Amino acid sequence: VALSGLPTMFATWWADGAAWEMPRPARELLFLKTGEGLETQPPRARRGLFGRLDQQWQFDSDLGGETIGGQASGLTLAASRIDMEALPEANAAYMEWTVEVANASRQQQEARLTLALPEGAVATRATLWVQGKPREASVATRSEARAAYESVVQRRRDPLLVTTDGSGRLLVQAFPIEPGQRMKIRVGVTAPMQVAADGERSVGLPAIVSRNFAIPDMLRHDVQVEGASGIRDLLLEPQDGPSGPVLAGRISDTILLRRTGRLSAPTLDAPVLAAGKLGALRVRQRIAPAAAGEAAPLMLLVDSSQSNRMAARALAASLDSLAPGFPVGLTIAGSTVQQVPPAPWSAAQKARMLELLAAQRFEGGHDNVPGLIATLNTAGTILWVHGVQPVRFAASTSELETALERARGKLPRLIRFQNVAGPAFGLAGQRWLDTARDVAPSERQRLGLDALLSELSGAEPHWAVLRKPVAGGSPPADVRGGGHIVRLWAAGEAGSSQGEARKAAGKQAAKLGLIASDTGAVVLETDAETQSKGLPSAPSNIPAVPEPATWMMLISGFYLLGWQMRRRRTLLTGRGPQ
Repeated sequence: VALSGLPTMFATWWADGAAWEMPRPARELLFLKTGEGLETQPPRARRGLFGRLDQQWQFDSDLGGETIGGQASGLTLAASRIDMEALPEANAAYMEWTVEVANASRQQQEARLTLALPEGAVATRATLWVQGKPREASVATRSEARAAYESVVQRRRDPLLVTTDGSGRLLVQAFPIEPGQRMKIRVGVTAPMQVAADGERSVGLPAIVSRNFAIPDMLRHDVQVEGASGIRDLLLEPQDGPSGPVLAGRISDTILLRRTGRLSAPTLDAPVLAAGKLGALRVRQRIAPAAAGEAAPLMLLVDSSQSNRMAARALAASLDSLAPGFPVGLTIAGSTVQQVPPAPWSAAQKARMLELLAAQRFEGGHDNVPGLIATLNTAGTILWVHGVQPVRFAASTSELETALERARGKLPRLIRFQNVAGPAFGLAGQRWLDTARDVAPSERQRLGLDALLSELSGAEPHWAVLRKPVAGGSPPADVRGGGHIVRLWAAGEAGSSQGEARKAAGKQAAKLGLIASDTGAVVLETDAETQSKGLPSAPSNIPAVPEPATWMMLISGFYLLGWQMRRRRTLLTGRGPQ
């Protein structure tokens, strides 16, 4: 039957995409074909009679969910700053990322982003500005925080939700950003300094690796760092701050996305003891050289997607860093799963692995989960070298959940290496994935993998960091920034405890304001609304970065006041300065 009149116009408008959203199967096909996710696609250019009204009628099928989805038309990152304090005595750093997202569309929008954290970091603060004033997050169980967020989103109120999104990742969601308005968000992060084999200490910066808003090419992240002694691969310059020297600069998003920039602290040449206190908790930290552990099989799980081509080549070039005789195997995650079974490292094992790697075409995108499942029972440690993984395939994800449940916690250690910015596979609240070690690339990919393979196979000694609560005795004096030692210890407890101890560790993490696998942070519009949802008040020990900018404003204000008073006196007396 031929359509005419208004029905024809409506059908054309619908077909042209004014109300179209890509369903899950289409997202999977897009990734398999192109190796990219929906979030990399620019907002769809609409056609048709109602095209000019497109912004008013956008439909966001991912609103309030756990998927970034496609970029929203009219949503843009308007401002970004990172303030960081390096704390060498505590072997830690605390940083706060404050962003403003602007909405130029004609409807309310939700901003969603995935934040990649420095290695070993934990989120320790979340803030939303409501009516121009900052409100700190309530930290509760993950399910309670998400339920509160979703219920408020349905009523179009002001919530912020921050949860983990796989290893080393945070999912940040804020709604609603009103038409023509901005929303201001802050996330605080505590990160340990990584100690290289030679005792060199350094820490990286976070990066937005997935988002549903645009970042203009001209935007620069305003970065300021106190307490760092050195810098690599970051365009920062030494400056004089009111409380001492700082490193400062305006950095493009491209530089942050490389994730290779590092800030350093004095090198260690001997074991170090330190202690920190937070409330009633006191934790001792010892950093010392450690011998190689037990020679459990290491399985290299390699993604054959096109985005992983360079990392796979770097891995092949770094294989000689493995210790002779160490048991190593290889799994290729592609259209089919291919394996080289683990065997003592030798010239013959290397030849088998190089042959399998050379046979891969590295095209399109591939679901890595079947390969991950096939590797679970053959390894003591899995090193997963992968590219972007923006899609959770329904069938394989269900199989992985079943495999993890049946393992009953007896799982290999998981380490991830992703050399390109973008989404990584994760499952909401799945602790094995959330607590995996996420290794960021170095300035040169081969050097990063050389050091990592050498460490994992015990070819060279490495430094180990051990944190324990102080039960008695005479621990060392508390150091500056020692509260972050306690936070890092509590984050480790929340990620490793089992059974009833896991519940206790989760409660402790929530009390300290840690956003871990079992917890989530949510900001609601009022205290009354927070209480009505059964959520606790914001934690009492919220960390903060010193704000030299505030002192500069005060100094400038005093200078301006003095200048105005002097000018007024000159006008009254009719005399200029003598």
